[in-house]
Amino acid sequence: MIKKVIVGLDGSNYAKSAISVACRLANDSDGTVVGVGVVDLPGIESIERGATPGALYFAEKTEEHKIKDAIEKVEGFLTQFESTCKKYEVNYELHSKQGVPFEVIVSEGKVSDLIILGLRTYFHFETRSKSGDTLRQILENAVCPVFAVPEKFNDPQNILVAYDGSVHSARALRAFTDRFYSSYRHIKWIILTLSDNSEDSKEIQQEALNYLRCWGIEAKGLVLEGSPASVIHNQAKSLEPMIAIIGAYGRSRISEIFFGSTTRRLIDDGEIPLAIYH
Repeated sequence: MIKKVIVGLDGSNYAKSAISVACRLANDSDGTVVGVGVVDLPGIESIERGATPGALYFAEKTEEHKIKDAIEKVEGFLTQFESTCKKYEVNYELHSKQGVPFEVIVSEGKVSDLIILGLRTYFHFETRSKSGDTLRQILENAVCPVFAVPEKFNDPQNILVAYDGSVHSARALRAFTDRFYSSYRHIKWIILTLSDNSEDSKEIQQEALNYLRCWGIEAKGLVLEGSPASVIHNQAKSLEPMIAIIGAYGRSRISEIFFGSTTRRLIDDGEIPLAIYH
């Protein structure tokens, strides 16, 4: 169940996709969508700090222009967000902040049920044209689960849950069963477990299947061997349109093999909607 969902606004098509997804999820739970626009003030200021004394005046003027431009752009992001929320007839809030983007969004997420972002983020729009690492920083620090969506999000027909019995995978399973239940309980859920010992894997997998059954979700179990990154990636591609639920950046040996490099590869792919919790 989602009562409050945070959406990071950076003006990109990824953010537009995130807004639409957030509105649909919140509507199904009678929740509220909070649009967060961030002026990257520290980033803008740091670009101008290296100016020589003779160029300092011009650097300060450039900084003022960038800050003013960023404020205007964030206002535009919020206006666009508001328009989409009204279209979906969903409850919403507008938050305009200044600071380090990932820190602002993590702080907002402390009292929220879910953070939704694009798989590519552009919060440093005044200082760089390429996507940044805000998503990774949020994943490493967020209190609540994170849903990262591609530029084009299609309504899922399948949910693939990567589960290895670790604390990280259990947290992800529990968190997203709760948050996706209202919207996605009627589609196909698949529990994917990887291990060289198929019997142990089936026992581990049964835990997850029994848990979903308590929610009234009859999921299918799938045990496969191979590289976690390759297997999860291939399964996700074969099940499109879908959502992959994974634990992030596990510290135990099993979790790191299962979720560490795998999570990064799936993020780099940029096309698979990822529901991530650590």
